[in-house]
Amino acid sequence: MRYIAVGIGNPILGDDGIGLHVVREVIKRIAGSYDPSPGGIPVEVKVKEDLTVVLDEAYTGGMNLLDLILGFDRAVLIDAVSESGLEPGEVRRMDLDDMITVHSTNPHDTSLAEAVKLAKDLGEDRVPPEIMLVGINIKPSGVFSEGLSHPVREAIPEAVRLTLFLLGFPSGEGNEV
Repeated sequence: MRYIAVGIGNPILGDDGIGLHVVREVIKRIAGSYDPSPGGIPVEVKVKEDLTVVLDEAYTGGMNLLDLILGFDRAVLIDAVSESGLEPGEVRRMDLDDMITVHSTNPHDTSLAEAVKLAKDLGEDRVPPEIMLVGINIKPSGVFSEGLSHPVREAIPEAVRLTLFLLGFPSGEGNEV
């Protein structure tokens, strides 16, 4: 089996970049270190005899994101979400139908859910049968910053544990093989 975890976000829009921060921590847990240099991403790790995990970053959604996850058995996407009724920093596991993330659409693209539906309608057979989201709630600010707000930064450990659990690490710690 092949799983992929993708941290999604914009690294210069503050809390919007939370998915990138989380996947980098997951990389440290699984691969032992994170190399931000060109060629350091994606990281592929053979976790078990029958399981390989690829860890990657994306700065887009829709069709481009779909292209990144094609051919995997499971895709775990880590992204900022903005849901009323939730406080910044709250972490939720969501399914494809629930995915209204901060990046899911732009005026020149489609949402990931729409891209997946279109691909299936056109007979694409490499769409992962399992696509799930680790959503970290934020309050979009539109302010340029490479840092995270306190409540969103504090959500990283929980989001890392949930991501590792969804990648097949029962304890969510990333050290059991």
